[in-house]
This record gives sequence, structure tokens and C-alpha cells, in this order.
Amino acid sequence: MVDRNLIVNELLGGHGKSMISNYGIYAADYLSIIDEIESFHFEYNPSYANDLITNALENVGAEKIQIHGL
Repeated sequence: MVDRNLIVNELLGGHGKSMISNYGIYAADYLSIIDEIESFHFEYNPSYANDLITNALENVGAEKIQIHGL
């Protein structure tokens, strides 16, 4: 739901690496959990994120308000 590459490039000026977990490549447990983390196939997909948010709001009776330009 978050464009991690955009965050690295815009906020960190490209001085970083996008991550899918709080476990980075230098974490002690990284090698033992990376297969499980990668099995989720996390990726940036704005339309899927929009659908998830819209459905969650509608399920509780709320209405999503789209604000363009933000």
C-alpha cells in the first residue's frame, strides 16, 4: 500500500534501500525469515490498495472521500 521506492528516492534522496520488513539484510534473523517474508509477494499496487481501503470503509458504513492533488 506504500510506494517504498518513492519514499527512498524523495525523502532520503536515493540514499537508502526500500524494505518489506523491519528486518534488514544486516539483522541477525534475516536469513532465517526472508523466505517467509518473500512468500507474501509484497508489491506496490495502488489500485489494490484503493480497493482494500474502499471495501474496509464501506463494510463499516463509512464513505471514502477522494481529495485530488493530495
